[in-house]
Amino acid sequence: MLRLFLKIIPIPLQLISLRLLVARNINNNQQTKEILRHLEGKEISVRLTDIGRCYCLSVREGLLRINSKERNRPDVAIKGDTATFSGLFMGRLDPDSVFFNRTMKVDGDAAVLVLFKNLFESIR
Repeated sequence: MLRLFLKIIPIPLQLISLRLLVARNINNNQQTKEILRHLEGKEISVRLTDIGRCYCLSVREGLLRINSKERNRPDVAIKGDTATFSGLFMGRLDPDSVFFNRTMKVDGDAAVLVLFKNLFESIR
């Protein structure tokens, strides 16, 4: 279902939806403030290989931001299919298992990756 949504809905509309979710669940959440402080200036690119889309998550001024454009060299780059990312964000899949089973490909700064993982775990 999510794969179809992301494939047919134009990127600007996707970004509006994703930004509303981020504002509600992360940026306005007191539990995430400390993690966001440690991620200031960091960027992670998320590439959904099965639908050919890429999203950039970055922290600026204490807020998590989502864009459809990535820098040339993000701090962390993650590649995987939509079902795997959905499972991770919904808490149905264990991030460590996904990484060690090579369901996703990860490249970059491990410390930044762990902080982003902690950020998303803190909102469950």
